[in-house]
Amino acid sequence: MTQNFHVAKNQTNKEGQYVPRDKAVEDIQRILNGQYDDVPDSKFMFIGSSVDLNL
Repeated sequence: MTQNFHVAKNQTNKEGQYVPRDKAVEDIQRILNGQYDDVPDSKFMFIGSSVDLNL
């Protein structure tokens, strides 16, 4: 939910990232179910999906 936004590219110099709704919902369900309770909050910053966590 904090992926790099296309509209902010000029300010951040980072490419925007599209995250499909289904993947976002799946990741949120996993977070709510406690699957990532042992992962620091900071690991979730500016990633597209849980795949980018590199666990």
